[in-house]
Amino acid sequence: MICELLGVPYEDHEFFQEHAGVTNARFKTPQDAAETTRELRRYISGLIEATMDDPAEDVLSDLAARLKEGDLSLAEATSLGQHILLVAGRDTSANMITLGTALLLQNPDQLAALSAADRDPPAFPEPEKLDLARRAAQHVAFSWGSDQCIGQRLARIELHIVFSTLFRRVPTLRLAVDVSELKFKEDSQAYGIYELPVTWWLLEIREGADTTKPSSHRREDGLRPAVKLVGTTGFEPATP
Repeated sequence: MICELLGVPYEDHEFFQEHAGVTNARFKTPQDAAETTRELRRYISGLIEATMDDPAEDVLSDLAARLKEGDLSLAEATSLGQHILLVAGRDTSANMITLGTALLLQNPDQLAALSAADRDPPAFPEPEKLDLARRAAQHVAFSWGSDQCIGQRLARIELHIVFSTLFRRVPTLRLAVDVSELKFKEDSQAYGIYELPVTWWLLEIREGADTTKPSSHRREDGLRPAVKLVGTTGFEPATP
């Protein structure tokens, strides 16, 4: 998603995964980090310059337009594309998806409560009523004022879509390993989970069954390992 919004060819997503991973790693050598940063900046700089003559409806095209008008230098446009829009917009949301899924699977009561978010009458009287003067509690996950995260709207959209869709489409989802086996990104500036093994029951509709009440059927081999949610790359098949 972030590649499409930026205007970066999707076939280069592995390049960004590798380079952003080295850039955010806390324990890489300074030489590795510096060389990776230079390669990433050269690539993004080249994309911005190419986009000046062939603009589209994406972020890099907007940066190229600002560059062409003299509002930004090439170095400034490249820095925005690299640090603020690419690395911050990719790793943070991807990590929050795996972290959030792991926490919700450990706390099913909170998963049930999540569906009432912003619709809970004890917290928000008359939740369905539009009240522009309503006093709402503010959190600082995206900071505040001049330092607030410029990618917060994209992050909210991504997390809302993932969590509302994932548990509706796969209601029997659960962790495939104990929480103690999860590997957290203690060595990265962007905290998350390297991979999240999950499993679920296959849902089958038997002949003659009441289709309004789908029954879950446990395979002979029990819960079927299906996929791993990987912190920065999405979904990967799990080992059977």
